[in-house]
Amino acid sequence: MAGGSPAGAGATAPDPAGCEGGEAMDRRKVRIGLQVGGEVDGDALCRLLEAVAQEGSLSGACRRLGMAYRSAWALLRRAEAELGVALVERQAGGPAGGGARLTPLGEELLAGYRRLQAEAAGAVGRYFPHLVAHLKGAVGEPAPGGDAQGAGEVPGEPAGEPAREPAGDRAREAGVEQEPAPLLLATTIGPVEVGLVGALAEAFLHRTGIPVRPIAVGSGQALELGRRGRADVLLTHAPEAEEAFVRAGYGIARYPLMYNDFVLLGPAADPAGVRGAGGILPAFRAIAAAGAPFVSRGDRSGTHLKEQALWAAAGVTPGAPWYEVYVGGALGSAATVRHAARRQAYVLVDRATYLSLRAEISLALLLEGDPLLRNLFSLIPLRADRVPGAQEEKALLFCRWATGPEGQGIIAGFRPGGVPLFYPVAGGGGDAPGPVQDRPGADAGAGAAPGQPGG
Repeated sequence: MAGGSPAGAGATAPDPAGCEGGEAMDRRKVRIGLQVGGEVDGDALCRLLEAVAQEGSLSGACRRLGMAYRSAWALLRRAEAELGVALVERQAGGPAGGGARLTPLGEELLAGYRRLQAEAAGAVGRYFPHLVAHLKGAVGEPAPGGDAQGAGEVPGEPAGEPAREPAGDRAREAGVEQEPAPLLLATTIGPVEVGLVGALAEAFLHRTGIPVRPIAVGSGQALELGRRGRADVLLTHAPEAEEAFVRAGYGIARYPLMYNDFVLLGPAADPAGVRGAGGILPAFRAIAAAGAPFVSRGDRSGTHLKEQALWAAAGVTPGAPWYEVYVGGALGSAATVRHAARRQAYVLVDRATYLSLRAEISLALLLEGDPLLRNLFSLIPLRADRVPGAQEEKALLFCRWATGPEGQGIIAGFRPGGVPLFYPVAGGGGDAPGPVQDRPGADAGAGAAPGQPGG
């Protein structure tokens, strides 16, 4: 980064000094740290930048974080001085009296930091519990000859890879109770932002005692985390990419979980005239013909892949100057829609995100209900024989539970403000839909709710 000296970002456990007995291990947590220059706490900076992006003003960000305005302003000034670039720009005027927004470089910094967190959290979440089990087991007598190979290594395993079973065996022999390793769920961002993933994780923990640790990223990055062995199960909404992932042997199957649909938002004045277009493909052609501003996430997320497929089906190759790939797209659909609203541009977004933002954005819902806009979310448990270390049994248990009566009932009952954001594939109860390859044509329209698009 220009003008700064970013320190390495890493995953560390807190210093156990000062804690009694095993208390330090029981309160362990992982912290992904970023240092900007010598004086700026990157974690605090990125929390502030994210709050500014969400609230649209520095004062609103301070209220959200419980942070003094003077402290926030000082933090921004130090960071910008270290980096030599502006991260936030002020906006004057407007109904609310002005505000603030991230500059493109501020958005890029925040998006990169989020990707870094996802990668590191996946890696540490996979290996840290085994390291803790090994350290807990070390209170007992070492196994004969155990010092010859070094802690945590077993014959035939690469050096540096924590040994799983021997560490667990030592802990059991020492009489130390082990906490279940968390199930790593690499998930598309939207269901996390609105709180549904948290609701499912809490209910699954109550039912099974197994904690679920979400890693919120776009669908494309979630699939990549799966390929790299940084997750146990995926929640994505990119059907073609998911099918390729399963065909390549990384996933066991696609388990359809829920659906909603995409909608097209834009300025209320509708300069491209998409309201009367009659469908999403004519609407996209009208936007291109008018050269009207359109904002894309551009991050290989499920939303971005759907948008690309629609442009291709419309026979249009989008490009500058009217088509903008939002540099902060990896922050999710909410951040992208807010950016589109500031630009008074058209944008494709899932209905759940639109419903959660409609009270605060100036864009209008211009087109909905086209069957091409169906948005199916599926779970994919990873194969342990292809992805070493994947917790296949737990992942399958989660998929069967989530697509069974209890999980589907939670989705059906998830209605913030009384409005449903997602619809269960199994209709909110009844039999689990099962893996998609066992049900040919399952993507075509199973579980359509009244008033919503089918296949």
